[in-house]
Amino acid sequence: MNTYKDRITVFQQYLKKALVIMEMQKKQLKAMSDVRDKEIKAQKGLLTDLMKYEDIAVAYYSEQDYNLRTLTHPNQESLKSRIEDSTLKMKNSYMDTFIWLKGEFLDV
Repeated sequence: MNTYKDRITVFQQYLKKALVIMEMQKKQLKAMSDVRDKEIKAQKGLLTDLMKYEDIAVAYYSEQDYNLRTLTHPNQESLKSRIEDSTLKMKNSYMDTFIWLKGEFLDV
């Protein structure tokens, strides 16, 4: 009977250590998830700003010649919608991992 109690005690000590590590991982994953959300938002903003820049700068320096544009060229009308679609499809994988780790806490 003592061997079972000893094994349970050892397992409880292990769980205490594991919970501390898992709590630290949970905080780190939450921070990483927040950074990834900001990154996705910033990437969308960057592409939008590049299109605005091209509208203003290239139009000015090319004397309103729309054929010299790249992102906002009249033949590339679908590019803007594809860029918006791709930014909407970006997924934060850290959030999935964070939710998985919270589920592991419930199991313990």
